Amino acid sequence: MNAKKYIIGSLVVFIVMYALEFGLHGMILAGAYNSIQHILRPEADMMTYMPAMVIGFLLYAFGFCYLFTRGYEGKGIAESLRFGFYIGFFFGVSSAMIEYAVYPISGWIMLAYFIGYPIMNMIMGAVFAAIYKPAK
Repeated sequence: MNAKKYIIGSLVVFIVMYALEFGLHGMILAGAYNSIQHILRPEADMMTYMPAMVIGFLLYAFGFCYLFTRGYEGKGIAESLRFGFYIGFFFGVSSAMIEYAVYPISGWIMLAYFIGYPIMNMIMGAVFAAIYKPAK
């Protein structure tokens, strides 16, 4: 493993992930979340929990990138898109189904998760693949 490229790539993926999550939840789904405001924390409370979210995103980014390095085959963009799709599908879609069963979220929110998480992870995979090259 190329540790330097792994760390740099993971930090870049963290930033990209943060931006994509904001786009999905803060922009695309903002209106839909108004219908379930009663189950969400008040916005002021959310800010006190922001460190936990940032740590969660960091753990996800570093874990995502670590898993990519374990199966790295050097097959270019197709490899990274396939990896991102699998991670987004298996973790994102399964989590969306669990959230749909537990919380009174709409079908629209679940559909946005179904579509959004694989796409976001594919982008993250492409970003990491553009940065990471294994050590010789």
